Amino acid sequence: MLTPETFFRCALPLALPDAVVVGQSLYARPTQGTLLRLRIDLVCGGLPAEWDALRLNVIHPNKGRVDEALLFFSHHGTSAGHLALNVHQRELSKALENYVAFWFDTGAASGEQP
Repeated sequence: MLTPETFFRCALPLALPDAVVVGQSLYARPTQGTLLRLRIDLVCGGLPAEWDALRLNVIHPNKGRVDEALLFFSHHGTSAGHLALNVHQRELSKALENYVAFWFDTGAASGEQP
C-alpha cells in the first residue's frame, strides 16, 4: 500500500526541499521571500487509502486560500494506488509543476497555465 509520505517523496517527487508531509497533506513554501504557501491534499476515493485526486491550495497566511484546483488521477490516465513511473505519471507531474510555476516564481515555468 502506498502511504502519503511515499507518494509525495517517491511516486510524485517535487522540487520542494523544505516540504513537510502531515497526514495526507504536503505543506511547502516553494519560493523564499513570499508569504504564499502551497498545500497539496490527497483526495480520498470510496476506499480507504485510495486517492482520486490532488487538491492544490495556494494559501496566504493572513488572507487564507487564494486558489484551489483539483488534479484528478483519472484525467492523467493513472490512479494513486497504482502510480508507477510511466508517461501518465510524468503528465501528472507536469500539470503539478505548471500549477506551482504559475503561482510561485520557481524558474520552472513552461509558458503553460494550470
